[in-house]
Amino acid sequence: MTHSSDAAHVMSLEIDLQRPVVRRDRAAVRALLHPDFHEVDSTGRVWTVDTVVEALAVQTGYVQPTVTDLVAAEVTPDVLLLTYRDAKAVHSSWWVRATGTWKLRFHQQTRDVAGSSVTAPTVVEPAAPRIDK
Repeated sequence: MTHSSDAAHVMSLEIDLQRPVVRRDRAAVRALLHPDFHEVDSTGRVWTVDTVVEALAVQTGYVQPTVTDLVAAEVTPDVLLLTYRDAKAVHSSWWVRATGTWKLRFHQQTRDVAGSSVTAPTVVEPAAPRIDK
């Protein structure tokens, strides 16, 4: 079960990261990202806090995308998984609450070629590790 106030707050933070005024502000972006943040973009490139902060600050021609199908799933009380789509990709974001503040820990974009719809994710408990002898 997702606590609706946490989910709504984290969803608003995700949208904030897409606003041009926030993206240009290095301090604002850094404040939203976990120190160990990583992103895998739709080309497979891996980004870190520093590379994202710098790339967004100097990005030109950016138009804020329209987000659809935004849903949140509570993994634990301090971890939320967001999924959504825009015109180009399906996105997933892992947000963690660290010292009382929500931070984006991981983001992945997958190019949307099939036009499939995003549905609420199902969180599955990991199976016990299998050890072959």
